[in-house]
Amino acid sequence: MAKIDRYAGNLPAFASGATGTERTIFGEVTQANDLTSQINADFLRGWGIIGPSDEPSIQDFNAAMYTHGQLLAYLHQAGVPEYQAAQEYFIGSATQYGGSIYLSLTAGNIGNQPDVSPSNWVDPVALKANIASPTFTGVPAAPTATAGTNTTQLATTAFTAAGLALKASLAAAQTFTEVQTFGKAVREKAVVVAAANLDLSLAAVYTKTVSGAITLTISNAPADTVVTSIILMLTNGGSAAVTYWSGVKWAGGSPPALTASGLDALGFFTIDGGTNWTGLLLGKGLA
Repeated sequence: MAKIDRYAGNLPAFASGATGTERTIFGEVTQANDLTSQINADFLRGWGIIGPSDEPSIQDFNAAMYTHGQLLAYLHQAGVPEYQAAQEYFIGSATQYGGSIYLSLTAGNIGNQPDVSPSNWVDPVALKANIASPTFTGVPAAPTATAGTNTTQLATTAFTAAGLALKASLAAAQTFTEVQTFGKAVREKAVVVAAANLDLSLAAVYTKTVSGAITLTISNAPADTVVTSIILMLTNGGSAAVTYWSGVKWAGGSPPALTASGLDALGFFTIDGGTNWTGLLLGKGLA
């Protein structure tokens, strides 16, 4: 069956244009336009009110057709029928009350006013979150933005977890395979060498005050072929013999003479995992 097109207009009931006494209440001689008056005992009995040899009057025909037409017109007008306490509703039946649409949750639902009977009725619109400042329940889902998105788009737990994972990974050692550009000065951690060992897992700058002969060592040098560089700030380095770890090469083949009372800056770098180091005097007598 093809879809029936809606009546193009304000749907009137059959015989709504009757004049004079052409239409009365079914089985009666009085007139009324409201639906409640039309549904009387005679209407419920139907044509049984007419004797075997009698013919229905034009008024009764108009009344019957008017009542059905008026019901259809009412449904067109209301869209969803208004709540009526005497009406029996079933699961899924819809009604309107107080400007809201309610759906019946029970069968045989009679006399339960929708706005005060939550076990019998539900307002589906009320269950929806507001567009402005919504409050969600359950486990709401949303599309996950691509990493690095910086807009007013909603951030899911997956997006947040990825960001936290990235932050956590940046707290550990990183290997960059592409050229990195930093918009500000690079800050490196400095530690005081308590004994004689430079632990390369702790910092990139080391400070040490020489108070006697000392042999410097290193630990945790990288095991790959990336460039590793460190700075060693020695105070009073010329006051006693300073021996550097194995593999350090100096210009001219010998370590530089240091200041006996003052600060010197030394630089070291390796490109073979710490097997060989190049030593440089960066500054002498700095303080």
